[in-house]
Amino acid sequence: MQFTAIILAAGTGTRLRPHTDDRPKALVPLHGVSLLHRAVSFLRLLAPERIVVVSGSGAAAVSESLRAFAPDVDVFENSDYTLGSVVSLKRALEQVPGAFIQCNTDHVYGRRLAPVLLAQADAGITAFCDTDRPLGGDDMKVWQEEGRLVRLSKTLESYKAGFTGIIMCDAERRSLFDAAHEAVLQQDRRLGVEHILAVLAEPGRQVRIGDMSGHRWLEVDTPQDLELAEQAITAEPDAFNFDGMTEPDG
Repeated sequence: MQFTAIILAAGTGTRLRPHTDDRPKALVPLHGVSLLHRAVSFLRLLAPERIVVVSGSGAAAVSESLRAFAPDVDVFENSDYTLGSVVSLKRALEQVPGAFIQCNTDHVYGRRLAPVLLAQADAGITAFCDTDRPLGGDDMKVWQEEGRLVRLSKTLESYKAGFTGIIMCDAERRSLFDAAHEAVLQQDRRLGVEHILAVLAEPGRQVRIGDMSGHRWLEVDTPQDLELAEQAITAEPDAFNFDGMTEPDG
């Protein structure tokens, strides 16, 4: 499947302070490499036709960093970055026809995950989840039946998996995804991308569950998360460091 890779990198990262006092969250270094450079490097393993980044907070710094690190990556600015991630995704999809994969700049994935994603990228709208990660109050929980998304929410009391932040959509179902996206934008522009999946899940269960179980990934929202991620990469550098990575500016 040919597709475009989209990275949402517009957030302010207030929960990650003081690391974001002098830079946008996307450019916070993790083990010597910015979160954004890590996301780009991982997505290159999937061989997309194109990589698109949506900036917001610190947009000029993000663009400058990518010009040096990955000049082939297209950057589009979301000036309404204080709203929800549905607005950032809208900014990208206006420029991206057909199939896409979307992830967030604060999610760090290991190299062994790439073939797992590609093996499940052949059809439909897919939300990638895992079943072997302890979930906390801020994690997006998923109830699925027969490989289809039924419900997802941070507040689900009963759940079978956790959402990992990766969405794939093929070209055939792109109009379906766009219609659900527009419905969420009309409802509340402060909402997150996961609400699009919720609209698609009811009542037709139109989202397939992709399985990432057994493949560790890291989320960096707080200074504690950053410290734990540093420890994880120190313990498994080959899993999370890719060819072509460079140290972030500053």
